[in-house]
Amino acid sequence: MRVRSVFLGLLFLVGSQPSSWAAESDVSTLPWPPRDQRTVSIDNPAAAVPLSSTREATDSGSISHSVRVPAGQSLPIKASWTDDGKLLAELGDRNQVIAVRINWIGSGEEAKIQNPLSSMSEEEIAGLWGVVLEAWSDEIEQQLNAIDCEKALLTVTQDWRRGTTNPLPPLPRETRYLRVQFNSSEGQITEMERLKSFTKLRHFELNGYSKLVFDFKLLSNCKKLENLTVLGHQLENTDSLSSLTELRHLDLSGQREGLRDVGFIANLDRLETLDVSMNAVANLDSLAGLKHLKWVNADATLVERLPEQLAPRVLRIQSTRLSDQQVVEFAKANPQCLIMYRWGESLRNMIGDATRLVVRTHHFAADSNTSSPKHLFESEDPAKIRELVEGIKIDDSQSGFYCMCGGDPFLDFYLGDELLTTVGFHHGRSLRWRQGWWGDGMLTASSGQFLVEWLDHHGVSGPADEIRQAQEQERAANRKIERAVSGLPEDLARAFAERSEKFGETLRKTFRTSEDQINVLLRILGTDNNSWTQLDWIEQFADAELNQYETDELALAVESALRGQDRRARRGAARYWRSWRSALEDWAPENANDLRHAVVNVMQDSHYYPLRQDAQRYVQSYRNDFSDGALLEIVKRGLTDPHPSVRRSAMLTSGGLEMHSVADHLMRVLRGEPTAREGLPVVPDDETVDLAEGFDSVAGNRSEAEVAALALGYLHHAPAAQVISQKTETSPMYEVALAMLGDHQKLKPSHFQLNESNVALQVAAVRVVIETRGAHGLKWATEYQRSEYWWEEETVAWWLSQMLVSEQAPGADMLINCRGLETVAQWYQQHGTEYLEQIANK
Repeated sequence: MRVRSVFLGLLFLVGSQPSSWAAESDVSTLPWPPRDQRTVSIDNPAAAVPLSSTREATDSGSISHSVRVPAGQSLPIKASWTDDGKLLAELGDRNQVIAVRINWIGSGEEAKIQNPLSSMSEEEIAGLWGVVLEAWSDEIEQQLNAIDCEKALLTVTQDWRRGTTNPLPPLPRETRYLRVQFNSSEGQITEMERLKSFTKLRHFELNGYSKLVFDFKLLSNCKKLENLTVLGHQLENTDSLSSLTELRHLDLSGQREGLRDVGFIANLDRLETLDVSMNAVANLDSLAGLKHLKWVNADATLVERLPEQLAPRVLRIQSTRLSDQQVVEFAKANPQCLIMYRWGESLRNMIGDATRLVVRTHHFAADSNTSSPKHLFESEDPAKIRELVEGIKIDDSQSGFYCMCGGDPFLDFYLGDELLTTVGFHHGRSLRWRQGWWGDGMLTASSGQFLVEWLDHHGVSGPADEIRQAQEQERAANRKIERAVSGLPEDLARAFAERSEKFGETLRKTFRTSEDQINVLLRILGTDNNSWTQLDWIEQFADAELNQYETDELALAVESALRGQDRRARRGAARYWRSWRSALEDWAPENANDLRHAVVNVMQDSHYYPLRQDAQRYVQSYRNDFSDGALLEIVKRGLTDPHPSVRRSAMLTSGGLEMHSVADHLMRVLRGEPTAREGLPVVPDDETVDLAEGFDSVAGNRSEAEVAALALGYLHHAPAAQVISQKTETSPMYEVALAMLGDHQKLKPSHFQLNESNVALQVAAVRVVIETRGAHGLKWATEYQRSEYWWEEETVAWWLSQMLVSEQAPGADMLINCRGLETVAQWYQQHGTEYLEQIANK
């Protein structure tokens, strides 16, 4: 396999590293070999090859995610994971399961192992390219005896025994390809003695955990090991590696202070690639005699000298202690070597003779799915491409961090039809060159501005729009601070704006009573005009101070604010009481009716529609604290709201609260007739600025007529059935509404497992099951799948179990206090048929 050398740069998630270099402009230009000499022939099964890649497989195969692609297999391969943990691939004219994932499903005592091997024949297991082990059992151990160890990659995660510390499981002794991954700090594989028995191991990869130690003596019997990667673990007895003379590819990157000396490498005569980046290695002297070495990555190390002669065709030494003069002298003595030293220079050398540029959106390439990028701009104009390339200036001293987003847009540079490399642009300030840099490269301020303007000029406005949006967000944040401190004494306002630790002390000195102090904090909390569930530093600051007071003091001040005329204090009081983190979360005042109504008034006065929508949910939660007249007033206000999501919420609330008095309004909506709309209330100007667009939807954005049908179903409003039946369009909303109105045969299994965010519909389907005591759809309800919210399955389990217990169903003892659908499903398997016969005979 011939691979562009810089494409073999490995990817790391790292923090910023200090640099001792001079500015990039002071660096002498390093000569790179001619382009036709910049490729390195490396047969490396450890090279990452996504299943959607166009790279050819090598003679020894390629490791890709959870599989080892066999030698000679043409790529790309279309593959996707099934719900039962199988990776199904299209291989020419046939489909084949090429990998399985064995894992735990469920939680707590109801957790169980999902094992796809149990449904496969020995022949099918032998054909697997990979097995991911996130759980373990004796059965799995026996089934793995059928695996073809010459072919398959075994991946073991640290939670195969559910959160306990544990040894490496007893894998087949013939294992050739093994990966051990750590995904969290719990359930670590702390004991790996079994590695000593894997004498035929050729590929071992450990993505580790920094608090654990890996002893290289464990590999002393693995004399056939060719590819070794150890990341994350602390290292012990690295000198033992000198006996693994078959090693061809070694990656010990990212150990920081854990790796200082690589003298053991001198004995690894067959070594072809070496990655010791992000370590405390100070010199590379031990590499001098390695004649087969082709690629070395020593980025972000303490390397301060180089041997006079090195064999590698590629040497990465970015972010080291080497001087410009040292690198220049080494380059003269090693003309065959492509040296990647300065960030910007390396990139420009790579793309300087590009003949085509494509600017595109991000695209994904993984085992599970693929998607196509969108081309935003394309050019073959040499002047334009040269202008862009020459405008890229990297500040080495600020580079080496890693932005957690994927970046957008992406710049593909081509030479003819050959893709030279891809660079991602991040937030108008940095670039990510995965194949050539160990972290993100920080653009100089002028270069960042140039790239944003260049792209904007050529119709790619994303980065410029992002910067404009960030600037507007900054201005909005400043306006919010000004509102928060308005009316405060100067010293107190300054202490708040500066987030001073002395703010609380200053507040108590300025205002003597706790009620006045709390009122100031409530006014600050009432500053924001958007969501009550998203707290930025202003709300967090006020919330933390409020929680310093006694509950009685808070209750008195909140009640006073809710009854008072200060709109901002009233908004803050409503928000604080409504918050789940509030010290008043369980406060139940004697005059709750008036105070709850005041909270709803604040919500319904908001120009941020999700808050008005939330008012409808609020009255359902506290319906007993409202009079019938107050409930009707609140719901009617929602039914005439200018925003459709609020109207949808109000319709569902009217059904849930069994408000038959609004049935005529719902019927008009169902028939598609016009209904009244009321404008938003007139409020002070500072309550209408910096409003977010909102993101909350109701009933999966189904039509208002469909939502009205569901609400009428809750009301059992019989005349609605005829209108719904006359609808020409099919809709699961109409089907469930008819089921609620008595036509139970309309209920379907899909109503409990929709492929859309529509919890209103799925919950309504469950209500049909409850109202019919399980005579219709009970089995489907036990198979309910979450639509939007974490609480759905637990709530459905509670409803079903309570219904079955009250009906004195056989085996109902196992359902007392049940909150897991798995338990209800188990009950149905054991007693469902008997129960359905029981209720049929009643």
